[in-house]
This record gives sequence, C-alpha cells and structure tokens, in this order.
Amino acid sequence: MVKVLTEITSKVGNGATTPYYAMIDSLAVVVKSINNGERFYALFNEAVGYYIAERLDFSHPEFGFAQYKSNLTINRIPSSSSFNDKEVFTYTVLENSVIQIEAPGMINTIDNRDIVELIIFDSFISNTDRNKGNILIKMPKKGQKAKLFPLDYTHIFPGECIWFDVLKRGNPSIEKMVEDVFQTGNYQLLIENKVFEPLEIRKIGDDIKKKLVNIDMDDIISSIPNEISDGHSEQDIYLLKKFIERNINEFDDIIEEITKHLAR
Repeated sequence: MVKVLTEITSKVGNGATTPYYAMIDSLAVVVKSINNGERFYALFNEAVGYYIAERLDFSHPEFGFAQYKSNLTINRIPSSSSFNDKEVFTYTVLENSVIQIEAPGMINTIDNRDIVELIIFDSFISNTDRNKGNILIKMPKKGQKAKLFPLDYTHIFPGECIWFDVLKRGNPSIEKMVEDVFQTGNYQLLIENKVFEPLEIRKIGDDIKKKLVNIDMDDIISSIPNEISDGHSEQDIYLLKKFIERNINEFDDIIEEITKHLAR
C-alpha cells in the first residue's frame, strides 16, 4: 500500500538520491523521491534490495512507498525543494539508538554471524556501495546484544543503477563479483579484530541457503509501484531475474569465494 506523506521536514545531507526527513502520520521516516538525480533506477534497486532482505530474514529497516499529495502533505522546505502532486517516494522508518562504526573496538560485542551474514548478503546482491553511512550499530536494550543495522540498497547489482546495461553483456563470474564486493565494501573495521573459521562461514551460508526458496522475483517486482517498476523494460527485468537465479543456483560457490577472502 502506498501511504500519504504528512509532511516533508528537511534534507538529509547531500546524497545523489537527495533523501529527506519526513513524517507519515506520527511516524518519522527518511524518504527518497522518484525525481532524485538517479530517478526510478535508484528507487527500484532500493525496493528490490529490501524485499530480498525481508525474504531472507536479513536485518533491515521497516520500508515502503509513499506519495506527496498537494492538498494533504505539508512541505516545510518550499524555498529549496518543491514536489509534484502524487510524486512517489520510497521510505524507511527512522531508527533510534543507531550509531556509525568509527573504530574496530566498537565491533567487539557484535557476533561473527552478523558480519558474515552481511558479507554474504552483499555478495549475493553484488552490493559494492557498503560504507560507514549505511552499516550502523543498533544499540542494545538491557540484556540484549548490539547488532549490525545495514540499510540503503540504491546502488546494488553489477553496474549499480545501470545494471541493465552491464547484464546485457552477461553475468559477472562469481569470483569477480565477490572480489569486487570485498575490494569496495569497506569491511575493514568489521573484520580487523575478528577471526572467522571456514566451518563457521559455511554453516552460516547453509542457514541462508535454506531461505533462498523464499525469493520470488515476480512477487517482489509486482509489489513495487508501477511508477517505479515500469521504467524498466521486460528485457531488463528478465536479465535481473536471471542474475538472481544464477546466484541462487551457484550460492555454494559464492560461499566458497567469501571463505577464501574472509577465513583466517
């Protein structure tokens, strides 16, 4: 269901996708407009990334879709930003008690499983845009442990927002895909003080593998508003589905490549 924005409050930094702080009723959210600099491409990627995370029970913020209604939505920043009636946005619910990772010592209380799951997920979706702004720590409640809190999937898949051009030339090899994730993924703060055993990595991989059957790309794409998904051609969608299908079929190879990079 596409919700109606109650108000748009302010900009969030200067990212390419121009995120904004906003409200949906009493819910504080971060939104990205379809009219951002990377248009529907970024919103499509983000939605697919979050839906795959949801299917795999991988940590993610509450997310969804919203629209600006001229007669209902209050624009608190009219001098710097204007919006069209029925303009479509993605949203994620603003999380409390999250902090950026600034030093390896901050990871000491994070389970190895959290880190391995993150790297497996990033490799599966070819996410080469992991950075300290989109991998946070969610501070624990009393009696619980701190957890990694990843977000932002606007630049996933080979080629990021132009994956459809890259995939026309064929899927990258599993070896190349995982290597690219490790070279660009900024995982150093996560793994610097950790030791990962091959059996540990493979066990976590096996647990995720059992959930791959939950990924239904047709269902995922049909859940995205037409204003976002219709920008892609049938051929684009076919190529993306074949890419995900290949990664499901060769998931064991993804785990083996990750093990080569991570085990020590």
